[in-house]
Amino acid sequence: MNEKAAVVTGASAGIGAATALELARRGLHVVLIGRDEDRLRAVSRAVDAAGPVRSRWIRADFTRLDDVAEVSRVLHDSYPGIDVLINNAGVYTRRWELTGDGHEVTNQVNHLAPFLLTSLLWDLLDRRAGSRVVTTGSLLAEGLDPDDLDRVRSKRAGWAAYKASKQANALFAVRLAELTGSRGPVPTCCHPGMVRTGFASGSRPYRTFRRALPFLFQPVESAALALVNLATGDDGVRHPGALFNGTKPVKSLKRWRDPGLARRLWTATEDALGSDRLGTMPYGADA
Repeated sequence: MNEKAAVVTGASAGIGAATALELARRGLHVVLIGRDEDRLRAVSRAVDAAGPVRSRWIRADFTRLDDVAEVSRVLHDSYPGIDVLINNAGVYTRRWELTGDGHEVTNQVNHLAPFLLTSLLWDLLDRRAGSRVVTTGSLLAEGLDPDDLDRVRSKRAGWAAYKASKQANALFAVRLAELTGSRGPVPTCCHPGMVRTGFASGSRPYRTFRRALPFLFQPVESAALALVNLATGDDGVRHPGALFNGTKPVKSLKRWRDPGLARRLWTATEDALGSDRLGTMPYGADA
């Protein structure tokens, strides 16, 4: 396969679908990952019409870590390398509940699953010079406790869990950049802005805010450009591990870039997932 390959999670709607379309327009072969098979088929048809290279889709639910492993198996069977991984899948839920894997839903979908997928696909990413790992983040990021990723002590979900997961996304990029240096795929985190999607429809205050100030919310196509810029341009290469606000790296607050906190998160994530699940991504304090 001569075309560059990009894997986009959360690609069945919203920013993920728009990102897949833009990557296809730029000539990349796009692999769509999402939960809804019918929506994936529809997005795949649109992607095929938008670009010169046919797409592929894989159904996966990130509340099941076995689905993440299956995505990796399929991609390893089909591709010699991957140029871009966009960890875009995410969830907001008001209820604190555990997945079948024993983790709080927001933590698993927004942090543990993309960490695991990146780990399992690392060898494919590492085979391609200039490869990128872009994670959809948020400037709301705060409140992370590496010693209680699943928020068992408070049993709170909602915005508290979402913000903590987004802080984990930012620190994931920080630590991965620290571990790989200039040797491997370039990690970044991107806040694409407030977007006109159905995200957080379960939050009444957020719905009210969106209705009251619709002009603050941009189209998904505009938000997707921020992710595509990091996936295909040089900004991420110049600022590995950075949190971007749209297309600009931000002067991150300490909670978004603290290397000590990033190391604690990394260790806690390894422990939560278990070494038997992980792939070839660099691990440990001495990596």
